[in-house]
Amino acid sequence: MHEPQQVDLLRANRTLIYSARGSHPESMNHLGSENADYLLITGPAGCVVTAYDDQLSRTGQNSVTITKTVAEPIEVDIARNFLPGELHNGVYHGRAAGYEWILAKQIHHDGWFDAIRFGWDAVKQLLSDSGDAALKYVALGAGLVEGFVFPSSSTSDNNRVDNLSSLRFGTA
Repeated sequence: MHEPQQVDLLRANRTLIYSARGSHPESMNHLGSENADYLLITGPAGCVVTAYDDQLSRTGQNSVTITKTVAEPIEVDIARNFLPGELHNGVYHGRAAGYEWILAKQIHHDGWFDAIRFGWDAVKQLLSDSGDAALKYVALGAGLVEGFVFPSSSTSDNNRVDNLSSLRFGTA
């Protein structure tokens, strides 16, 4: 299942908002989750957690899937932009110290989004095989970040989870 043991939601000053020990598809806004700037993820290397801007793991707003690559706990700044600048809606992948991330920027296709929980290789395969001519592969930052975008879609500089509402643990 690749689930973390615990995910702590932290404010910008690193004070605890809430400790989750499992998925929370329902809205956590009543707990103050929309004020979370950081996730402190505790669990084995390879564990996965997805943070959603919307409740019920909906994909019409931004979400980010974090896969730990180290055994020790990691802190992920979900309130900062994972990518700078005005970008098209799409799916982006990159790496940081201790984790890999996949940012889904307003993806409305739930079938595609299911692949995100299985890692970037699964996303690339699914999107490459989709036959959707509207999808365009992009490599940003000298190949440090890659993605699939919808060139005809609007752009924004909101490349983060700025209103965390729900969490999903693991890949199943």
